[in-house]
Amino acid sequence: MLLVSLGATGGLRDADAQLEGSLARAGARVKMRTVDAPAEVRTLALTDLTWARAARAAARSALAEDRPRAILYSSVTAALLWPAGGAVRFDAPAAGNRPGRHGLWQRPLERRRLREATVLAPWSQGALAETPQPHARAVVVPVPVAVGRPAPLANRDIAAVTYATNPHKKGLDRVAAA
Repeated sequence: MLLVSLGATGGLRDADAQLEGSLARAGARVKMRTVDAPAEVRTLALTDLTWARAARAAARSALAEDRPRAILYSSVTAALLWPAGGAVRFDAPAAGNRPGRHGLWQRPLERRRLREATVLAPWSQGALAETPQPHARAVVVPVPVAVGRPAPLANRDIAAVTYATNPHKKGLDRVAAA
């Protein structure tokens, strides 16, 4: 199986590594191909295009080396410009997180890919519920959660919590300075 890993964030990289391990433990031979990060651009629509092109290049390169029996794209963005069809795993469809002009070109292509996919593997029922109809058959495959006691944290006073996928773009420096 070829796993085309977008790896655009730490969370995606970790989820893909967990999935690769789970598939291997289940007996699958998995070759993960991680996308080379493209240059940064200014808009979400262009960001998705550069990542989708990079994913296509990574998939083409892997397919030139080997002919896997199955392909799994680890996100909708990774599947948008696929060179060969396969399964699609995703945390959320672009239809749900790219409203308005930010998803202008992605949403129509996403609908087509989600119909053409061999199977969909959303992370959650919520992601599946957001998925445009009609779509391929689907099975929810959550990201594994480690069981056990959490590692002890150093005593510290937490003043704020923020989500910053691209810290330099989202102003994490301003949050940290505050």
